[in-house]
Amino acid sequence: MRKPTPCHYPELDNGLSKRDLQSQVENLRRRVSTFEQFLELLKTVPEEHAATMLEHVRAGTDIDNLLNNLIEADLLLQLSVVPEIRRRYDFPYLKDMPAHLLFEGNRYLDSFVYEATFSRSSSSSTPREKVANDSSRRFLITFPQNAYDKPFRAATIADPMLEKIDISKWTTVTSDNRLLRKYLGSYFQSPSVLSPVFHKDLFLEDMIAGETRFASKLLVNAVLAAGCQSCLDLEDRWMLWNPDNIAYKFMSECKRLWDLEPPERSRLTTIQAALVMNITYNLNANDFIGIQYLDQACRMARALGLFGPARHDTSSKSYRARAITAWAVWSRHAVTCLTYSRPFKIEKPPEVCLPNPLEHRAFYADVRVQYPLSEKLISLHMDYKMYLEAQLYLILGERAGSPPVEKHSLDDAFHLKKKLDHWFDRVTELFDPKILVFPAHFDIHMQYHYWIIRLFQPFVDQSKMPVTPPLTAMSETPQEIVRYSAAMFETLLRLYYLRHSYDTYDAWIIHFVLVLGTNSLKSLYGATPTTQQSVDVLRSSILLAAEGLRQQGKNVYIARVCALGMQNSMRPDDLQLVQTYLSLKPVTQEEQNMIDESVRCLYPVPIVRADGELETRKLGEIMTEVGEPYVVENLSSDEGSLED
Repeated sequence: MRKPTPCHYPELDNGLSKRDLQSQVENLRRRVSTFEQFLELLKTVPEEHAATMLEHVRAGTDIDNLLNNLIEADLLLQLSVVPEIRRRYDFPYLKDMPAHLLFEGNRYLDSFVYEATFSRSSSSSTPREKVANDSSRRFLITFPQNAYDKPFRAATIADPMLEKIDISKWTTVTSDNRLLRKYLGSYFQSPSVLSPVFHKDLFLEDMIAGETRFASKLLVNAVLAAGCQSCLDLEDRWMLWNPDNIAYKFMSECKRLWDLEPPERSRLTTIQAALVMNITYNLNANDFIGIQYLDQACRMARALGLFGPARHDTSSKSYRARAITAWAVWSRHAVTCLTYSRPFKIEKPPEVCLPNPLEHRAFYADVRVQYPLSEKLISLHMDYKMYLEAQLYLILGERAGSPPVEKHSLDDAFHLKKKLDHWFDRVTELFDPKILVFPAHFDIHMQYHYWIIRLFQPFVDQSKMPVTPPLTAMSETPQEIVRYSAAMFETLLRLYYLRHSYDTYDAWIIHFVLVLGTNSLKSLYGATPTTQQSVDVLRSSILLAAEGLRQQGKNVYIARVCALGMQNSMRPDDLQLVQTYLSLKPVTQEEQNMIDESVRCLYPVPIVRADGELETRKLGEIMTEVGEPYVVENLSSDEGSLED
């Protein structure tokens, strides 16, 4: 047939015109798209919702109508449901702040959070008005009233770059950009705030542009997995081991992409992904694998020369990315070695210094959140937090190559305390106890008191502990120092709970409430409390700790395992009390199998022996000895009380 020969198509005997055929094709395409959307929705909704959707299909409901109703219902829900806005939560068992914390030297009793909870009737002034009226004090940072009225879970990340990214190009797990943006936003609101490992803005800019200098598919999938576990909308987000769980799918994609990385090639994004994966594995009771990723991140950082002198102009993007990554590796390595009593493999911190954000705010990426019914964007000031934490681990890291903090001399302890006190002065200049409100800011205050307690606890003779805390922080003996910091530590944990509860993803809270719970068990069992009131106060602290592990157990698996470990230290009457207040149920066979097969955890946890003394054990070892453990019933988040 010659090329210019025209083609003649016979008329179809069904009488359809070309326009009719085109219309049918378009209808078929729309139909396919509808089914694709329905299947994607079916894969992401909770199991009970998926079952309801399938029942409608089996009953003959039209897919188009069903999908439209589901989408409309979801949009109406988003418009009508305002996140939790109650003003306070209630302590379990005893509703009031314990009397032993109510002394003049407790600086946190002067905070806006405490006043808003216990002293609101005495003044109608808002925190903003009080700051303006207090001419005797100068606050470097202040926060609007919204932050004091609502828990952090009510806020959402506010970053216009998130809406510009086609995240589906960076992962094969799902093509639903709405869900992907939610998971990415969750990551930057919680996990990234707690442990920043890369420059947020450089990362998002590369994702928008499709560049791979500061973003990679490996890093994106690692971030999305962590984001899923901090997304309160996902009911089974803690089930990282479940193949049907979306976080599991992101982690599986991470492992696949990790295996494709050339072993001889070290990249910033690969180091950053290793840090994110380290944190995710650690928080899901598999730090045996998590620590291996951290070790590889350290090796690659050395290969890239991140710990040496600067290789780029200080104003360049590469300089910022390398400096932040170097300090992220150092900080993560330091806190892991200190927590696990491991020898430091990086003996010297990075030579490149993180600049003081008071003078170089443009160096860092800002994280802003927004509360419902408010147009105001609130900075979390994570630049200050990152800088201060790097300085903290620099101080604690000076002991690289030395014995663990529990095995030093008393002179060493006082020498280190002097440096920590100087560091804490800078913390309070920025995050003054008066204006303290966000979870991450509570955490940095609690870290100081936690490390002070660890430093001096080995030198404390429990029989000589003072009956009441000293009235000021100017303590001189190990007993007074520990007593004072323990009071501050518990006050902070309680104020955190009153303002936010413990349901927002927070790795530090898991560790801190475990410390509070085991120390309270030790006090309860180690010596006979003098009064029934002191018994009730200790049980209140134990219940508060158990509640913290219960709520965090909805996010990450290690909290559930820690809860089992703490319950294993309880006597039957106290275990019964915890079961009653927190609605615990026996461990299912499925979860017991999961513990037996997958918990490979070296995490050191304090337990209370039968004689009332503390002992540190590896969490994985404890789990092999648990007899009749109990886990948390997944309850609706209706705890707390609304005050007018």
